[in-house]
Amino acid sequence: MSLPSYMVSDSGRRVAAKFYSAAIPMLAAAEENDTMQDSASRSSQSASTPTSTDAASPISVTRPESGIAVLLLNRPAARNALSMAMLEALKSAIEDLGRDKEISAIVLAAAGPAFCAGHDLKELTSHRTDADGGRAFFAATMQLCAEVMQAIVRCPKPVIASVHATATAAGCQLVASCDLAVAAEGAKFCTPGVNIGLFCSTPM
Repeated sequence: MSLPSYMVSDSGRRVAAKFYSAAIPMLAAAEENDTMQDSASRSSQSASTPTSTDAASPISVTRPESGIAVLLLNRPAARNALSMAMLEALKSAIEDLGRDKEISAIVLAAAGPAFCAGHDLKELTSHRTDADGGRAFFAATMQLCAEVMQAIVRCPKPVIASVHATATAAGCQLVASCDLAVAAEGAKFCTPGVNIGLFCSTPM
């Protein structure tokens, strides 16, 4: 298997270095923001936060500087759990950015106190009441998750995870699918598994 051109060419290495340096200040900003949020939440538990039913997009894409796109997981109240809507938006954004000639690299970051909590267990278990017990929905979710991971691996642009906090289960797999990862000192990675009769084994 040949390595992507950005890993072996001089111009590619310069792009990767620029890309890497862009992720560092994002981690610092995320850690500072989380500290402020933690303090605020302790003083006021009633503060409103986005939920999975909010109209806001589960992801956002910004271009902080020429050639770099920041793909932000944007379900902070749900610990950026990978709902079907989140997975569909991720896949579409990664494929679009991969085709964008103005983008040289992609930073995958997240809003809120967690990077990604893995699959949306509330969404999964809610489909237990389906006529088939949720089998079709579970299969569709795992298939789409696999497609997202493969979209990252196959993306012609380098993708770096900027991990400021915990990445759990499929969220940990999401990080592992990226070309590089920059992690804050407080970041944690785990694949704990849950006792709901499902196991995600998406390819990378």
